[in-house]
Amino acid sequence: MAAPITPTATTLEGQLIEVLRAMEAAEKAMPETTRENRVSINLDVDNGRISVSATLNATVAGSGGEIKFLPVVYLP
Repeated sequence: MAAPITPTATTLEGQLIEVLRAMEAAEKAMPETTRENRVSINLDVDNGRISVSATLNATVAGSGGEIKFLPVVYLP
C-alpha cells in the first residue's frame, strides 16, 4: 500500500493534482510488466488545461441512505 501524502496546495483543485501526481509517480515506480496505469495526467500548454483520469476499483457499501466507496488498494 502506497503511503498517503499531505498535500500542500491551498485549494481543492491543487490538492487533487498533487494526489494524482503522487499516484502516477507510484505507478511509474512499479515494474512495467505489472504496472496498471490507472492514473493519467495530460497537459495542454496551449490552452492552459490539465486533463486527468483515474480508474479505481472500489467496494460500494451503505445503509440508512448513506453510500460509502471503499477503494481497493493497488499501489505497493
